[in-house]
Amino acid sequence: MGRRRVEPPVFLQKRNGSQCRIFPIFQTLVRCISALSLVFLCISIATLLRLDSNPTFVSLHENDSVVTATHDPYFLIRNPPSFTVTNTTCSAPPGTGEEGPEGVRALYKIYVHQHDQLHEEALNSVPQQSKSKRRIRLVCMVYTHSNRHDVLRAVAETYGQRCDGFLAASNLTDPSIGAFALTHDGPEEYGNMWNKVQKMWLYAYQHYLRQFDWFFICGDDTYAIPENLRKVAAYYEDTEKKKGPNGIPPLYLGASIPNSKNLRRRFCGGGAGYMLNQQAVLLLNRRILMGECPDAMASDEDIRVARCLDDAGVQCHDTNDAAEEVRFHHLDAQFHASWTPRRVSVWLWPKLQRFHGIRGNQSKLEQISNTSTTFHLVKSKVRSKERDRGMRRYHAILNPELCGSDFVDQVREAALCSAGRQAELQKEWAKTDIQGASKKSGKATAR
Repeated sequence: MGRRRVEPPVFLQKRNGSQCRIFPIFQTLVRCISALSLVFLCISIATLLRLDSNPTFVSLHENDSVVTATHDPYFLIRNPPSFTVTNTTCSAPPGTGEEGPEGVRALYKIYVHQHDQLHEEALNSVPQQSKSKRRIRLVCMVYTHSNRHDVLRAVAETYGQRCDGFLAASNLTDPSIGAFALTHDGPEEYGNMWNKVQKMWLYAYQHYLRQFDWFFICGDDTYAIPENLRKVAAYYEDTEKKKGPNGIPPLYLGASIPNSKNLRRRFCGGGAGYMLNQQAVLLLNRRILMGECPDAMASDEDIRVARCLDDAGVQCHDTNDAAEEVRFHHLDAQFHASWTPRRVSVWLWPKLQRFHGIRGNQSKLEQISNTSTTFHLVKSKVRSKERDRGMRRYHAILNPELCGSDFVDQVREAALCSAGRQAELQKEWAKTDIQGASKKSGKATAR
């Protein structure tokens, strides 16, 4: 069967032995449209690829700008301030300072684990984080205010310089302690914390997204252990990699707290600090920029971050260790390490278990993981504006070499003492007036 001939349109057919003049014009027009369509398609594909490979490509409107200047997150790391030794940092017997008699035992448990790991790594000549094939790049972000820069200086002298990058969002810039004046909507007050923290995440998204793997955020009254933060981050990365070839999803780690209205919806408490990986930072900021995390004057920034991520299917991970011991602590070491089911009312204990992640009948040191990451110093005997001493004291207990070999022995004795001696320390600690004036007695440089 022969093929059927398809006649061209009438206006393109030959007339009087000559081809209509409209044919070449029409043909050229079709070719131009096809070429333009192909160019547009290529541009669209390139844009999508660029957006996927470089998440910071999301454009910002003029009113979305965070600051006009930039902050160097490595300045504090390259220029670490000296560790200031006050009259309470090293002279007060371990167990009688801000850490308390139970707190020194908790901190010593962490110190021993870190010391043993360093010894094991030295023998094997293989760093622990090599198991995750790379070293976690961690930036620590702290929200503060100029009237609390004394506390921030203690942060910079202690754990701040052990992060891979550091940013303290304040209303006044002071590079020597990592402080940066970060503008945000609304007044500079606690009741407007959400707007401030929101701008911190936007700033990190715009400037640090490709420089760091994990982003830790907390207040200036939280003591953190960056080495353990990296280990926890590496563990969860490795866990996700084993699940399949789809890559690492957005991860949101911290002290998991159940929502009072829906216990299955958990959020990471802001007091203990929390951390996001690159993917979670990208997700959070895309939702912020799209208006899915609306601006508001509010102090509960942790709940608002959690809601923003939860609506996208990302919840706060349970970060307890394999023994169900807690890593992110809402309160200070003394408070947590003193808890027993006998010391609280029967109706309150289940609530404390849910709120603080305690499992079963764990008490005292059983609640403190040897890979603990943070302690929130709000229950310390030190007043709010004087928590710089508490920060340095925790650092001295966890790094007793800073105060000399005698102090190392004193910390060990206080942590391993008998029950009778523990009771004596408890009485001494109760009588101690830690809120007295502090005098600088010398300095020691340490990392």
